[in-house]
Amino acid sequence: MAETTRRTHASRSETLATGARLVIDHPAPGRKIIIDGPVSARTSDRVRTALHTALACGDGDLVVHLANAQVWDAAGLGVIVGAHHRAERLGRRLVVADASPRLCRLLAGTRLDRVMNVSGACGYVPLARTA
Repeated sequence: MAETTRRTHASRSETLATGARLVIDHPAPGRKIIIDGPVSARTSDRVRTALHTALACGDGDLVVHLANAQVWDAAGLGVIVGAHHRAERLGRRLVVADASPRLCRLLAGTRLDRVMNVSGACGYVPLARTA
């Protein structure tokens, strides 16, 4: 009797025109998503769709792992903030996990770290204020 392998999670990978690679992995659909690669104006529609789909098909916290995501512009940050608001409207919580030091600085600089759920210590050093 032949064994069959069942796929336990969905993963989507694509190479962008710039040569960068965007990987969106759903190891626990509706509960956990991993984004690896650029999150910018060029990729915002794909990332937004993946986040909205994950929010729609689950309940409780949606943990978004961003250790290897590069949030380059306002559009990329807007996708994450928009998903946070959508989660609240659905009675869920979006939790940013494994944020890169750059993303942590960006969240702190915009004070979004006070509004959004950021898991763990970001490990960034705040910039010194000048008078």
